[in-house]
Parts: sequence; C-alpha cells; structure tokens
Amino acid sequence: MKEKQNREKNNGSGISGPVGRLLTQKPVVKLFSSIWAHTHGDDLKHNKRLWPYVRVWRDEHGIITKAMVSPGKWKVPLTAFGDVPRPNLTTGHIILSGPSVKEIDYNQLDLPVLMGVNGAIALRQRFDLKFDYYTIIDDSFIRCRQSLAEEILAQDLTLFVRANVLRTMAHHLNPNSIKCRIVVFDEVDTPACCVKPSESDLYKKARLEPDFHVFDAKHYQGFSADPRLGLFGARTVAYDALQLTVWLGMKEIYFHGLDMKDTNATPRFYETKETAIGTTLDRNFKSAIEPSFRAAGKFLRERGVQVYNLSLGSVLDDGVFPRVSWEILV
Repeated sequence: MKEKQNREKNNGSGISGPVGRLLTQKPVVKLFSSIWAHTHGDDLKHNKRLWPYVRVWRDEHGIITKAMVSPGKWKVPLTAFGDVPRPNLTTGHIILSGPSVKEIDYNQLDLPVLMGVNGAIALRQRFDLKFDYYTIIDDSFIRCRQSLAEEILAQDLTLFVRANVLRTMAHHLNPNSIKCRIVVFDEVDTPACCVKPSESDLYKKARLEPDFHVFDAKHYQGFSADPRLGLFGARTVAYDALQLTVWLGMKEIYFHGLDMKDTNATPRFYETKETAIGTTLDRNFKSAIEPSFRAAGKFLRERGVQVYNLSLGSVLDDGVFPRVSWEILV
C-alpha cells in the first residue's frame, strides 16, 4: 500500500492505477501523437497532442463549453468567458520571462491589473505580487516547470490556456489542488478537435466579426480582440496575452521582459544557463513574431490602445512599441 502511494506521489498527478500511469508516460503520449499525425491530413494534424486524451464540447457559436481529459475522465471545471472577472481599470501589465525583468524593483511599483505568463510567477519568491490573470499555451512549461505550474494553479486568478495544456495539467499535476479559474481558448490555426480554417474562412470571419482582424491570412497573422473568436498565436505566448489584455478592456498596457534577444543563449529571468529550457523564439522571430507585433502596434494605436515595452534592450524597436524605462512607473 505504501509503495503504491509513493508511486502515485512521484507521478505528481491525480492519475492512479497501472494502466492510467502507463497511458500518461511520455513514450506512449508520443506514440499516440505520431499515429494521429500519420493518419490525418494537414488540416487536422495540429490535434496530435490531444488525441486520444482530450475531448471538448462546443456551443452553437463554436465556443468550448466543456472539456474532459483521460485517463481518469477529469471533467475540467471551466469558467465561461462571460464569467471572467473584469477589471474596472484601464491600465494593465503583462509580465513575461525575459532577463530584463531582473532589473525591475517591483517593491516600488503598484500593478493593479496584472497578467503573467509561464514562469512570471517566480517573481513571488522575491516580491509581493498579486497576479489577476495568467496565460499558458505551451504544455512543455507544465511538464518541465512543475513546481511553478503548481503555484500558478494554486492562486486566486483566471488562467487562460489552450486545450493541449489541459492534458498536461491532468497528467502531471493533481487536478484536485487547482484553485484558479480555468478558461480555454483556441488559437486561430489550431482549433481543438476541429479542422484548421482556410484563408477564405479567416477573411469571411473578419467580414462578419468587428473584433477579428486579419493581417496576413496565408501565415495566420492578425489580431483578435475577442478570444471567443480565437486568438492569433504568432508563436509566442506574449501575443496571446496581449490580445487577452485588450479584451479585458486595457487601454494602456506595459510589457515587462519583452526582450526577444538571443533567446537560445540567454536564460529567462528565473533560469540559469544550466537550468535553461530551449525555446523557438529565435527561429520564429522574423517569420511570425516581429511582423505580428509590428502590425498589432499600428493597429492598436489607431484604436486608442497604447502599448509600451519596459525592455530598453528589446530587439523590437520603437516602431513596434515605444521602449521606456520601468522607472517611469514609480
């Protein structure tokens, strides 16, 4: 009995029983992913990390209303978009993981509306920060930074995730310990358990929906001010977080740690060179990240939303977002 309890504790999740533990092992997950990828076309291939574990239900508008993750049939306690607590302020902050975050003295700042992504929660080890919202799109963060993920899920905040993150949460963490509100959204080019939309589909939606704007349909670049319609990914969680923060009603937004500089050689603010996890930011910067942010900066300025970058050394120049010192906030 004691040996069984130790095995389940080491598993770190609510998954129990030998079959359940086997089905959540990395080689098995990769096998299912490979089977899906080799038996489905390009318009469905993005679901390879979901099958056969994640099932979602949608309403008549295509919005995910229910989700279940196997093994264990965890019925995810989803919060609807309409039930997300909304701030009555219009200035918001998004804390990312760039090394310039270490230069900011958060003891001197008042951040009333705060969105975090991935490892931003590590700042709570040094500062008394209250995150109101959080965004995670990469399941590898849950898998590789389990202690940080557990701390996020234990907070009184609203966590926005893609469906693939639900699988990793269920397989690597204990769903019974979750205290935060969970909201699931789709990225435009990877709708969960659905076919990838075509270029014409994107233009049609843009014509019908005033909050859905397409910059480049061929490369699935645009800006969505309503996450119920899907968010444009741009290959970085920072872009998802920006769209969500605009949806929450923020008119003045400050990015913390938006460095985007030599990311493969420079650890995140909470890492060392020995503990750093690889990233695809450098690989995707010119093709997806930079053009998306540049178009979004112009788009938002035209609509009265001002975005500032607190990373003075960011590779995103002032034509994207003005770079300013964090000390202007003191």
